Amino acid sequence: MAEHNKSIISTFWEIYRNLDKNEKKEFSVFVESSIFNKKNALKSILQACVHFEKERVVFDRQTLYAKAFHGKEINKQVLNNYFVELKKLLLQFLQIRWVSNKPSLHKWALAEMYLQKGLFQHFEKLEEQTFKNTEISAEESFFNYRLQSLFDEYAATHAKKKTYTKLNTSLLQFNTFYFLESLRMYCELVNRKNLRIAAFDEKAMKTFLSYYESSLQNRNQNPLLEIYYFILLFLLDEKNEKAFAHYKNNLKEYLHQIPMRTARDICLFGQNFCIKHINLNKQNYLHELFELYNLMLQHRVIYDGQYMTEWTFKNYITVALRLQAFDEAEQFIEVYHDKLLPDVRFNAFHYNLAALYYEKNDFVRAMDELNKIHFRDTVYYLDARSILLKIYFAEEDFEALASLYHSVRVYLLRNKQVSRKQADLYRNLFLYTHKLAALLGKRSFVKETEYAEAHVKLLKKVEQNAVANKNWLIKNLTDAA
Repeated sequence: MAEHNKSIISTFWEIYRNLDKNEKKEFSVFVESSIFNKKNALKSILQACVHFEKERVVFDRQTLYAKAFHGKEINKQVLNNYFVELKKLLLQFLQIRWVSNKPSLHKWALAEMYLQKGLFQHFEKLEEQTFKNTEISAEESFFNYRLQSLFDEYAATHAKKKTYTKLNTSLLQFNTFYFLESLRMYCELVNRKNLRIAAFDEKAMKTFLSYYESSLQNRNQNPLLEIYYFILLFLLDEKNEKAFAHYKNNLKEYLHQIPMRTARDICLFGQNFCIKHINLNKQNYLHELFELYNLMLQHRVIYDGQYMTEWTFKNYITVALRLQAFDEAEQFIEVYHDKLLPDVRFNAFHYNLAALYYEKNDFVRAMDELNKIHFRDTVYYLDARSILLKIYFAEEDFEALASLYHSVRVYLLRNKQVSRKQADLYRNLFLYTHKLAALLGKRSFVKETEYAEAHVKLLKKVEQNAVANKNWLIKNLTDAA
């Protein structure tokens, strides 16, 4: 079904195709319930959708309708009406599934209902039940706070033997929620300030931190509180490597208990910290970043929904290649390229294989992979051409390099989709590499002093300007001294 189609059918399909296999099976059972299926129409339509998805074929409304209703001629309004109902059921299914996966919320909702209906015996039994939940999150603390508040209210007003001890439990849960959300928001505020996006009330943050730190000894520490606290410390001071070490140790122990969206956010802070230190030439943080990526991979935090983004895929491989972890990079490409969105899978697979073969000095296979890429995306075009540039330079094919430089220069002039900043990065890479190649080409024909002067001048330009693959270019300039 065409992605650009904005009908109710494609809206349903967009949501449905992002379910995992288990969710799709559960949704089919949900739809097949006799409550929803008058004359089994919805069941038939969903089965037709499942069939076409398995076959991986493009289908139109007429084909879908004919498949669902035994070859009947399409009635567009009827089909749209059925998909309106299917979409409602899908959203209802996802809402129910979300609630059922949160025991504290489920228990709180039941407690509220029992009290509203005056079902006090059921409420008392609910209080006695234990719900196993290993999730660590701010929302779980909030749900527990509201639940304990209900238990306290009942114990103080309705219970035969009135007790007044549960309010303290409720307050502890509320404080945990308050600290978690405050720390999370301060982490984001400091991060935005560091990126020069927005300022905030730093005095209020210092007051909060003082209160938070003074209260640590008076309560049990939630692991997620510690993680956010250490994130805040290394955001406030990028030299605080001890805070990062504590953050990493907590992450290793508790990442599997943290909700996926929260887990991705807290891992992103760690990635950015590593990248800052890598940019300061602290190469040990390449290992830290690779370890973090593997931890995210182990607990599926590396995914964005059902799929991995092509940029996360590329970043993992880039770090692996910089560490010369060639086997790990190759295995990752082979195993995980199927986890990318179908639309980007082909280019991502062949580009990253080309990058791998280049780093292994297998230039023939690298160029073979580059030739397979479909250059619809400017990023793939520029990055693939950059690999080709480096191959031509390594092989001293300066004539081919000059031709490549001129074609990329024209591409950047004509392509309005490339931002000015990005265009400058790649323009400088190709320009300065072309100049270095030209300088090397005439080295044996000019005086040593003239060559040295030109070399120093070029090196200064590279050091003073923004250049893609700058370290690679500086290394080659240094080697050419």
